[in-house]
Amino acid sequence: MIPWWVGVALADEPVLPAADPVPAAVPAAFPAEPVAEPTPAPPEAYEVTVWGEAAIRDQRARVVRTFEGQGWRAKDRGDEVRFRGPRAWMGKGHLDVATGTFTWSQPVVVLYAATGQRLSDPVPGSPNLSTGGGLSLQFGIPSPRKVRGTQDRVFAEVASSLEAYRSVIAETEFRTRLAALPDRLDALWTTGAPLDEGAPLADATARRAAVLAYWRSRADTPEGRAFARAVEAWVHATVQPSATPFTDAEVAASPDAGGRTLPLGP
Repeated sequence: MIPWWVGVALADEPVLPAADPVPAAVPAAFPAEPVAEPTPAPPEAYEVTVWGEAAIRDQRARVVRTFEGQGWRAKDRGDEVRFRGPRAWMGKGHLDVATGTFTWSQPVVVLYAATGQRLSDPVPGSPNLSTGGGLSLQFGIPSPRKVRGTQDRVFAEVASSLEAYRSVIAETEFRTRLAALPDRLDALWTTGAPLDEGAPLADATARRAAVLAYWRSRADTPEGRAFARAVEAWVHATVQPSATPFTDAEVAASPDAGGRTLPLGP
């Protein structure tokens, strides 16, 4: 028999609450979901223009397809692409291949026989054109308003393709000239060959002055600033390490239109 005082002692012991169960580890196969990062703001939009001879040919082909989609026929004549409308009275379109310039030519007077048959290539002096030949002729003169309205509608469809074509031509010309500039500057520095027309420059002083004048004359446009930066990079790499570098006095005496002097540091 258990003594009575043992039961009292047990009853007086404080009862501790059960400990919380230890949480099980998250299985490696079920990783915790990552916290979603805030979506960054989209970068500022910018335009990328493709350039090069292949890009020019591709964009010109797009212009041609746009015309052909409206029923016009294209003929590549080398220096221009000529477009003829579905009807003679619509005139012709002319695309200058080198510049992307587009012009219209108005239709000529169309000759018709009394039967309604068109004389597409009448020969002067032919009996058919003689009043004594028994053939009555009619002149088909299209309305200028009708011709202009038709040409305007056609041009509205092709305008964006033409603008893209001119942009590719301009970008190609710009990139080509920019890539050739270091060689032109090298020729100026080593042989005195001028950047523009003129006599060769005899000494380093005259050549530095020509480089500085070219740098100062660049326009404050994206293209002009690109040429200016190319000159600055060339000066740092070629002129300043040479035996006849630019002097601080030369540069300080000839700031550009905005008051900026040619940077000589790295």
